[in-house]
Amino acid sequence: MIENMLDRVSQSTVQVQPADAEMGKMWRDQLAEARQRYSQRDFKLKETLNQTIALINKSVMLESTLQNSMSPAMAASLNFSRGLSSQGLN
Repeated sequence: MIENMLDRVSQSTVQVQPADAEMGKMWRDQLAEARQRYSQRDFKLKETLNQTIALINKSVMLESTLQNSMSPAMAASLNFSRGLSSQGLN
């Protein structure tokens, strides 16, 4: 959405003749800087999201490994506890 907005503003600069060439250049430079900042923020957010997904996947793997190594009675107790938690009774 932000990228689309920046594209529209950039296109509008072509259609409007600035009264002052220096003002037009300053406007284009500010748009370029805004694009660069948005791109950097987008990259950081994607990296954070990827790290979070990797952490969740590792947690699921560890939980599965631990559950597979539990005794049947312990696994039944864990499932019972999860059932209570999902119903808000815990």
